[in-house]
Amino acid sequence: MHLLFFALIAGAHAITFHPQGNSDSMVELGSATGMESATTYGSVHFAEMNMGAEKPPKSVDELLSKVTSVQDRIKLLPKATSKWISYGSRFSKKVSDGAWQGSLKLDEEAKQGALLNKLKNKHVVFLGDSVTRYQYLNLAHHLLHGKAPEKPFFFYHEASEWNSWFPDSNQRLQSDNGHEICDCWRGDPSKGQNFVENRFLEMPKANVSVTYLPWLDSKHSFTAHWTPDQGYPIQTGCRPGACDASSQELQTLGSHGEEGTIAFLKNYVMKLKPTPTHIVMNRGLWGRDLTEQGIDAIFAAGEELKKAHPHTTFIWKTTNSDLLDVFPELHGEDSKKQIKHAEEHGWKILDLFDASKNVESWYVDNFHVNEQASAYFNSLLLNLL
Repeated sequence: MHLLFFALIAGAHAITFHPQGNSDSMVELGSATGMESATTYGSVHFAEMNMGAEKPPKSVDELLSKVTSVQDRIKLLPKATSKWISYGSRFSKKVSDGAWQGSLKLDEEAKQGALLNKLKNKHVVFLGDSVTRYQYLNLAHHLLHGKAPEKPFFFYHEASEWNSWFPDSNQRLQSDNGHEICDCWRGDPSKGQNFVENRFLEMPKANVSVTYLPWLDSKHSFTAHWTPDQGYPIQTGCRPGACDASSQELQTLGSHGEEGTIAFLKNYVMKLKPTPTHIVMNRGLWGRDLTEQGIDAIFAAGEELKKAHPHTTFIWKTTNSDLLDVFPELHGEDSKKQIKHAEEHGWKILDLFDASKNVESWYVDNFHVNEQASAYFNSLLLNLL
């Protein structure tokens, strides 16, 4: 028994993985934090594991790097090793027929113009993480060009590459049918500089609007170079990726925490024009610092806002599966609790935690997905609009 355990330890340390893209690249600015009230397993917070904010870990050992107790590492090693092996073989796994059909359906509806017709007279606002950003970009491209993106929007960014990617991604969302305004810039976090990425798709001929606004953990803040109080048309004062601190003042509009989020919904989101018809929210892995009481307060705020804006529908998007999550049962229970609270306050549900279970080969890393998966997620969203 002891020999078997040490063999397993040695094997786990030997298993390594080299992610796609540059090995030194980063997916998100900063890193996510664990939930203060998170359940603990010995010496480690559940929510501190596998946050997905940076590049995927290179080994099982790195996957368990936050587990400081030897006893806890022994308990978690078999599950972590199994997850690691499954992750490495994900591209050979079969995608469910429902996911394929959903992805193909969105592409076909975009080509035929049915997608644009579905969103006529609607303003969909996404508040969320990087997975939500790429879902927005996928939907925006289908609407503007009537087809799927020819190349993926996702790739691993060096810190210095964001301000080149912003104008590139923005340029891809321009057509005779409409355009995107990208209030986008990332400063140097080592110098204490902030970032902004507020994206506004405007298609005036069809009266279609889609907006993306970042919503991460409570250490981040809502920021903007333009707010609805400044009036329309939207004027950011600078080009995407070129809004450095010396050229344009970046406004801070409150924390991504519970109170700041509620205030942002009231004072920014609901003042957008046209008034949002659908608000889709999810903080992804960053959201694990929200307590159950905090997230319920946000759901309650949405319920109150709907009373004042009866034509606005609030949609809660559960977090898609993390392929290297060694606590899927715990986070599955989190999703169930979120769904329960959201429905009690009249929110609709886009359950990506469940929908993402059979699309492992569409993952580009342990948490982000490719354009086909984003199209599938958008097809599920359209069923709620």
